[in-house]
Amino acid sequence: MKAIKIPNTALLDVFGRPVALNSHDFHRVSHVDPIEKNHNGSNGKDPNAIGIGIIPNNTNQLTVIGETPLHIAVFYNDINSVKLLVKHGVDVHQRVIGDFYPSLPNRTKQETKSGKQKRTSKFFNRNDSSNKPISLKNATTETHAYYGEYPLAFAAAFGYTEIYDYLIDHGADPNMQDSYGNTVLHMLVIRDRSDMFNHAIRHPVKKALTDIRNNEGLTTLTLAAKIGRRELFLECLELSHVEIWRYSNIKCCTYPLRGIDTITDSGDIDWNSSLTSIVNGKTEDHLAMLDNMVIERLLNDKWSSFARVNFVRQLILLCIHLFFLSTAVFLRNPKNTQSLVKKIFCHIAEVCVLIGCITSLVKLLAKEIYLQGYSAYIQNLKSYPEKLVYQCSCLLIILAVPFRILYLATKNVKFGYVEDGLVSLAVPGTFLYFLFFGRIYALTGAFIVMIFEMITGDIATFGVIYVIVITAFGQVLRSFIKSLLSDGSCSMGVDAET
Repeated sequence: MKAIKIPNTALLDVFGRPVALNSHDFHRVSHVDPIEKNHNGSNGKDPNAIGIGIIPNNTNQLTVIGETPLHIAVFYNDINSVKLLVKHGVDVHQRVIGDFYPSLPNRTKQETKSGKQKRTSKFFNRNDSSNKPISLKNATTETHAYYGEYPLAFAAAFGYTEIYDYLIDHGADPNMQDSYGNTVLHMLVIRDRSDMFNHAIRHPVKKALTDIRNNEGLTTLTLAAKIGRRELFLECLELSHVEIWRYSNIKCCTYPLRGIDTITDSGDIDWNSSLTSIVNGKTEDHLAMLDNMVIERLLNDKWSSFARVNFVRQLILLCIHLFFLSTAVFLRNPKNTQSLVKKIFCHIAEVCVLIGCITSLVKLLAKEIYLQGYSAYIQNLKSYPEKLVYQCSCLLIILAVPFRILYLATKNVKFGYVEDGLVSLAVPGTFLYFLFFGRIYALTGAFIVMIFEMITGDIATFGVIYVIVITAFGQVLRSFIKSLLSDGSCSMGVDAET
């Protein structure tokens, strides 16, 4: 019996709808016309056209909706079907077209009256007419039913070594990138398959490269650091090292800093670096990565050569600033009944505090923004809220100066009240900056981080609810008391015998 060459088209169901295992079992695609016109212009319902003659209108270069038969054969680990399909000319580089959705906890669904669920948010909506790269910023590592777009990526994601080797032998390229820019190695990092990762990078026919970046600029090393794949991160780290000498089981190696350090070759900050992802990571795997010899040595070198000097200098300047601020607050006398010496010391302290605030906001702040860049400075500031509070406190002290001048010029008490309020808010915010310097100590570091997590989380939520409730009930209580007083039914006096 002569073998039939299987067409490299979409797999359709009996209703002419494309079948897509990569998103849902039955995936309906727009712009599909199940009824074709005859040559005479009339609409004919050819039963042979159902399932074969349906070609989507929105496919320019890629003509497959969902998986090809080759993808499905790989999915079920059917090596015989894979060999049959490849033997009869199925393209091993055929990509998948479909819609990919986030995992169940991150999906926003809305129940309809008919009982069906309407998808209100999509992980990625494929549009072939657009040339824009697909972003991974909203992606999650647990996104289900994403195994790449090439049959080779399917085989690697499921760990089918035999099918992987067979596709490689027949021209499959593990370094081809899908719509996300991910290669086979990116897919293996996402799926956390270290055994298949080692097989792919050491394949005798076609080795997978580890230095290819996806659409977010992540290599396999930086991607493993970002999503917390500790074993694969260490594997990528060892692949990049260069051995200088070896004596028995002792060796001297060098590791390239590109992709690891936060500073690029041009001197800019690399927010996709492994060190940034590890330090900002929230999982236990990120914490375990800090015990790596390379990461620990890099952090110690950065601290000793640069950070420690700036840290100590800022701490000394803060102590001096707080000394003059405390002196100005303690010697301040609104009634103007203090001695001349105290007045002089108070004014000197106020001038020093004002100079310190202006220096912090203008010189030091401008220097940091210049060195890091505005966007990088804002992103770095989010990790240290106490530093933001300190800068706001300096701004409040500067804003209090005009009200002091207006109070002295007009003798209006309201300006004095405004000045006192601004200073009252600025003083605790300035002392709060001490918590920033307490982060380096093991005794207080974790406690400080926990405090700010509570403040920005549960306490902030409680504060908003509390303000709303107090404001609402305060207005009702004020209206109630005011109505009682106006009616004269509430006695303001108290009996002497009470």
